[in-house]
Amino acid sequence: MGCVIPEESVEEIIVDSRGYIWCRMNTGLKYYDGEKWIIIFSSGVYDLCIDLADNVYCATNGEGIFKYDGSSWTSFTSENGLTTNNVRSLCVDDEGVVWCGLYYSDVNGDISRFDGVDRWETFKHENGLLNSAAFNI
Repeated sequence: MGCVIPEESVEEIIVDSRGYIWCRMNTGLKYYDGEKWIIIFSSGVYDLCIDLADNVYCATNGEGIFKYDGSSWTSFTSENGLTTNNVRSLCVDDEGVVWCGLYYSDVNGDISRFDGVDRWETFKHENGLLNSAAFNI
């Protein structure tokens, strides 16, 4: 039968090294493991990325960031250094560092960098950002 993409509106697709297909949709996040689609989140996923160690990161609206290491999920929130749990965007730089764009309202946001273990360091306008509207990285 093959991989048939679910009927929901697909907003982003990434593929990890195992060949799993991750789809961010208007109805949440699903992945295809080669046999079936598995629902991970039912709503509120804004962005996805995969780091150099093949961890999948999910930016959410109100729940922070989730990281999947191939066997389990880890949650990162304001308790881990994010200034808000509203995460708009994710990216991985050439050195493998994961960055995220945070937002508070339509005009305010910060940028955070993951230390690779369990903490996020946040950069704000006071730290040298040109302004406080950092939504997309």
